[in-house]
Amino acid sequence: KSHKIGQERELRLCIFRIIPRVFVFFLVYPFERPSSFLVFAMNSSDPSIQFTERNNIKLAFQVYSPLSPSTRAPLILVMGWTAVKEDWHGVPHALSATRPVLVFDNRGIGQSTVPDEPFTIRDMALDVLHIADKVNWDVFDLFGVSMGGMIAQWVAVEAPRRVRRLVLGCTTAGGVLFDAVPAEVMAGIMPQPGVSARETGARMLRINFTPQWILSNSQDFERLVDRNLEFTRKLKGIIAQYQALSGHVSKRSQFLEKARLILQPTLVIHGDADELMPYKNGVSLAKHISKSVFHTMPQVGHMFWIMNFKESVDVVEDFLSKGVNSAVHASL
Repeated sequence: KSHKIGQERELRLCIFRIIPRVFVFFLVYPFERPSSFLVFAMNSSDPSIQFTERNNIKLAFQVYSPLSPSTRAPLILVMGWTAVKEDWHGVPHALSATRPVLVFDNRGIGQSTVPDEPFTIRDMALDVLHIADKVNWDVFDLFGVSMGGMIAQWVAVEAPRRVRRLVLGCTTAGGVLFDAVPAEVMAGIMPQPGVSARETGARMLRINFTPQWILSNSQDFERLVDRNLEFTRKLKGIIAQYQALSGHVSKRSQFLEKARLILQPTLVIHGDADELMPYKNGVSLAKHISKSVFHTMPQVGHMFWIMNFKESVDVVEDFLSKGVNSAVHASL
């Protein structure tokens, strides 16, 4: 038993040793409403959880139906590193008013299988296509954030005729375009001996917001930290996902050339105060994709859909509903 505990301790230390200047944990994402910024309880209208299996990997997903019959293309939401499908909170509710919206757990997290073998971002993209097949969606829109944006790019490359429009938030095409997190930022959030799990989570979460937002929303921030403890995110899966995204952002990554093949109308969203995925990543990504428009969120950090929920939903809805030209709210 002591040997097993020692192995687990070494594994936990390993994840912090291998984290370079790239990402911190995706924690939780609440949603805004007129009377309260945070809503933590599961909504009674949330759809049932369904499962499908690909290569012995179980994938959990939910489909939100529109309020009335809709002819608009369905939308798949793709979350980032360590994030579960529930972390979208109000986004699927808001966007499903006019179209079907699907959320799911990436392999390695939540109610999906944690594989024994290593996998890549491309493997995760093929999972998305498998789930789309399961629900009989031949053509769909994609909205991915952070690592989910990397997955969405791969889906667009692998199945260009199936992806109608693409929304990429706080993400990168990787390779030489990747602008890493400054060392001093990462040093300030790295776990320290003797610090509680809650405080470690709080320090990791802070980088996703601006100091001004935390100061103005201190109670909400504390509730966010507590919320982080509610979902199981297995360390084995977190490490595997991290290894996958590390390959994508590596200077040796070959995906950059593939990204030039993305010809779908694309909306790139980035907060100009994003410390976790510096703003330059969004700018360079938008320039790299030929049919893209770029939307800047001033004074907004990594989790832009929390800090500015209404604008996030509005700009995505506008882009998906009216076309690429109507989504230009900020220029490069």
